[in-house]
Amino acid sequence: MQSDAMFARLLLAAFVTLGCAGASAQTAWQTYTDAKRGFTISYPADWKVNPAFVDQGYAFHQGDPEDVRDGVAFTPTVAIAPGTNLQSDQLMLVVEVARPGDLCQAAAFLVDPPPTYDTEMPVNKPDAAQTLAQAGDLYTIEHVVLIVSRTPCIAVQYYIVTARNAPARFNRETVLGLLNHIAATVKPAH
Repeated sequence: MQSDAMFARLLLAAFVTLGCAGASAQTAWQTYTDAKRGFTISYPADWKVNPAFVDQGYAFHQGDPEDVRDGVAFTPTVAIAPGTNLQSDQLMLVVEVARPGDLCQAAAFLVDPPPTYDTEMPVNKPDAAQTLAQAGDLYTIEHVVLIVSRTPCIAVQYYIVTARNAPARFNRETVLGLLNHIAATVKPAH
């Protein structure tokens, strides 16, 4: 587990351009505009867009209709860190807009994890939250939420899945740098 100070240092880079990973550093970027949710974002052209992304938490499956978050998901189409424990096919950056009545706080964008996951929340601040969940003994699932706009309230959420028994660890700073670079382009559409 990383320290709160290290995580905060990495999050400070959210609005600073860092070196990008893999082919995305060398490809063109394009802009996506979501008129319904009221934002624009630039992202590597070799990433795909899912404007109908839905994350349903454990409480939703127990009958709580409020434990659902929807947004627009951006995922790489190529391996970001080949040969490492990063599961690039499950890596996502999701842009979400607060629902009516939600507090504009990072933790409000998280859905409930299954109780069978050993889940920690090492960071829980108004503008940033992080959860780490051990999904059995094979994977670690990390969620990072950053508030990128207060009016309207817009957040980005990173879904980072890593294999626990892989021989090589991915370069966390490089991957977070790429995600932060994309997140820094989110702007409310006026």
